[in-house]
Amino acid sequence: MEASHVSHKSYSPSSAWGKYPVLKALLVQVVSLTFCLISAFIAKKYFGYIFSSRAFLFLLSFHSFLSLFIALLFKSEWWWCAIAFIFPVGVALGLYLQISSALSLAVFLFLFFIFGTTFTTRVPYFPSHPSLSETLLDILPDKKKLHLLDAGSGFGGLLIDLSERRPGWELTGIEISSVPWLFSFLRSKILGCENVKFQLGSYEHLNFEKFDVVFVYLSPVVMSEIWKKVQYEMVPGSIFMSYEFPVDGEPPSFEIQMNENGEVLYVWQM
Repeated sequence: MEASHVSHKSYSPSSAWGKYPVLKALLVQVVSLTFCLISAFIAKKYFGYIFSSRAFLFLLSFHSFLSLFIALLFKSEWWWCAIAFIFPVGVALGLYLQISSALSLAVFLFLFFIFGTTFTTRVPYFPSHPSLSETLLDILPDKKKLHLLDAGSGFGGLLIDLSERRPGWELTGIEISSVPWLFSFLRSKILGCENVKFQLGSYEHLNFEKFDVVFVYLSPVVMSEIWKKVQYEMVPGSIFMSYEFPVDGEPPSFEIQMNENGEVLYVWQM
């Protein structure tokens, strides 16, 4: 399969609303909470309703279901709908259990530095199968020099494994989450992986033209977007690979089922 290569054009990401679904999720909560507070105010002021603990639980349940309804109305992805429903309950539960604010902050910061970029990238952390490096070595040509990019390299296990087995290859990993990037960077230095370079940042700011192979394990939400970048920037003869997630409407050159659990590696020869 051959993709068009247009060197004089530059790839541009999607619109801000689609790129930052956290803004939509925040709007869902604000709209739902505002409606609930107005309803509670009307019930107390005009009907003299006195709120008991049972009424509070009812209002909380109403808030959760209303948030879910608004998220569905906004056509949010299913995981954002689930978050919209669970979030009000989680906040109330934290208040009820009187969880320490310092502990809450520490847990939040820890999770944010690992998963926080999911709010903008729409790509959660996916650990790859240990046998992936073996499969890549079977597919890729046994060249002394080959420049491979892992876009969204996580904790760096794939590239470090490849580094040990192909010391002549030039391996680049880019990761937008700071904690996984720092872990992979320090690990590569400690192990002395001289042909591996880990960068902190987004793959959107890299030009794919200079890579022989681009590997991704991202999310079905961003596959059509990254495919546009691949078409604009990757040169004929290069290889694009996606683990688990295909590109809608773009059949791969071939695909490999990794194991009995059904994980598939999709490969496009550009």
